[in-house]
Amino acid sequence: MFITPNLINDGHDTSVTTAGAWVSEFITPLLDNPYFNNNTLIYLTFDESHNYFAANRVLGILLGDAIPSSKVGSIDATSYSKYTP
Repeated sequence: MFITPNLINDGHDTSVTTAGAWVSEFITPLLDNPYFNNNTLIYLTFDESHNYFAANRVLGILLGDAIPSSKVGSIDATSYSKYTP
């Protein structure tokens, strides 16, 4: 399932604070719901960084009880490219 916020809450025409408030209000109840959060993985991402003169950095966060406990809190600093197979 793909869910995207409306134009007010997507962070393009408003602040990251507005987008963050929407994410918190939308995702927190889902993660607190044992029926929803049963072997669930949520991939939260933003599609671009704001600096057009440097390499684009895209934030991706994995949430949910499907994350192995050994990976909780870990960071992957690998540089990926959509052009590299």
